[in-house]
Formats: sequence, C-alpha cells, structure tokens
Amino acid sequence: MGGLGSGRWFRPRERLTTEDLPRIDIRALKRQGVLHPNYPGILSWKIDNTIDGPMSFEIHRGWLSVEYLSTNHDHKLKHTVDIEFDSTPCHFGGKRHWFLCPGCTKRVASLYKFRNLYRCRHCHTLPFRSQSETHLDRLIRKSRKKRQQLGCYDSMFIPIIKKPKGMHLRTYKELFKEERAVSIAAFYGIEEITCRHEQMESWSTPEEFT
Repeated sequence: MGGLGSGRWFRPRERLTTEDLPRIDIRALKRQGVLHPNYPGILSWKIDNTIDGPMSFEIHRGWLSVEYLSTNHDHKLKHTVDIEFDSTPCHFGGKRHWFLCPGCTKRVASLYKFRNLYRCRHCHTLPFRSQSETHLDRLIRKSRKKRQQLGCYDSMFIPIIKKPKGMHLRTYKELFKEERAVSIAAFYGIEEITCRHEQMESWSTPEEFT
C-alpha cells in the first residue's frame, strides 16, 4: 500500500543508483550457503515494490554462470555470462569471496544489471542512493527501515497497530520510539516543503504574462 513517505523518496531522483537495479551479491550467496560447485538456483529482485527477474544461475568451481532474458523489439534474447570468483585471506582466518567484474576485472562484492550487462558500479558509473539524498530523504529511509523491522507498511501515515509475533516487548518499544522520532522529524520536513510550495503558488503572476 502506498502513500506519502512510501515507495520512491519524497524528492524525485533523476539519476539511477545502485538501489534501482538488479544486483548479484556474493555475500548474500555465501550467507545462503550456495557457494559450492554444481549448485543451481534462481534469483529475483524486488525494487521499489516491483519484481524483476528471474535469473537462473549455477555455481561452478571458480566461476558463476548466469542466464537471463531481455527483450529487443518484441524478441526475447537469451544471455549467458560466466563470472569468475576470487578470494582474499581474512585477518582472523578463513577467506573473503569476490566477483571479478567482467568489465574491468576488479574484485567486487556486487554486480549490477544495466543495459543487459552485469558490471560493477564503477563500470556503470552508479552512485549509491545515499550520495544523492537530502536530509528529508534520509529521514524517510530510516522511517521505512524501522517500520519494516516492525512488520508494518512503509507509509508513515499508516499507524503501527501491534507488536510483531515473536519480538520481545522491550525491542518493540525501542523500535517504536525510534520510528516515531524519525517520522515526526520527517513530517516537519514535509510540512516545511509544502508551506514553501503554497507560498510559491500564492505569488502573483507578473503583469507581462497577463
């Protein structure tokens, strides 16, 4: 369910960011326990409440093979890409896994799909969303994060009704208090922008335009 303070940020953005595109994250694959040879699977993404994908993949010894479709003039095109792995030792033992970007061969943790190519954010010249956020954007993002932790809708205008099942009461109270503080600050920011717009609309039209 939408509303002011949900979906994309209050201020529309003109430039694509890393959060706007499908992403393959090797850290997520490791957490899911799939980084071992001959493991097939399917990935899909939810970006601003829109499902993108799916993309099939298979883990091999030393690389990841991905397959996905694109549309060109109503024709479906199949893409197959092999992405190499690399690793570096950690200070306290073990190793950290990386992708080697197919474009620049740099070690990266994430690859982004843009114009049907999986590349690192440097190859696609993608900024992080936080780099172009205003103070109000950050407040709304923090509110959404707290509300998601509380298991409710993203919109600040929808009240938080009850504690999520299984959450400790102390944790619930702390999250609720933090969410209220951030949302109230965001409301003040939205109110200030609205007042500015109303003032601009009340300005008289120059005589030369009438």
